[in-house]
Amino acid sequence: NDIQSTLTIDSSLSVEAATIELVKYLECLGPFGSGNAEPRFAFASLRIAKSDVVGNDHVRCHLVNTIGRRLQAISFRSLDTDLGQRLLNHGGLPLNFVGRLRENSWQGRSSVQLLIDDGAEVINNYAFVIAGSYRLLSGGADHGWNVYVFRSFAVIY
Repeated sequence: NDIQSTLTIDSSLSVEAATIELVKYLECLGPFGSGNAEPRFAFASLRIAKSDVVGNDHVRCHLVNTIGRRLQAISFRSLDTDLGQRLLNHGGLPLNFVGRLRENSWQGRSSVQLLIDDGAEVINNYAFVIAGSYRLLSGGADHGWNVYVFRSFAVIY
């Protein structure tokens, strides 16, 4: 019996739906912790327009969807991980992302930022197909079937 890692996702979102208004609404659902997990969202088939290292070991990304809408993102403490290296060496290929939304305030301006928890390659144009010899960007299971668990239902491929 192989143990399969799972990642709980509350919903999928488009870049257009990731707004400051949504982030402020989500903040009202807190405080987050044991028994009240912070909402986690999946974003399908985004390209990395730019990625770079910030601080000692964080990777910052500018994600873009197929119509050019952008979403700022960051993966904390990931520089020396499979995920961090893939974010930096993405090859222009589309990726799926999972993470939490936050408000990023800097120099008096606010924007939405995705705190990246994990990612996955897009396979055969299916958004969240994770199967066979596929490897999660975080270095998760590299064989068998993986499961993304949505809070209301499970999607198994």
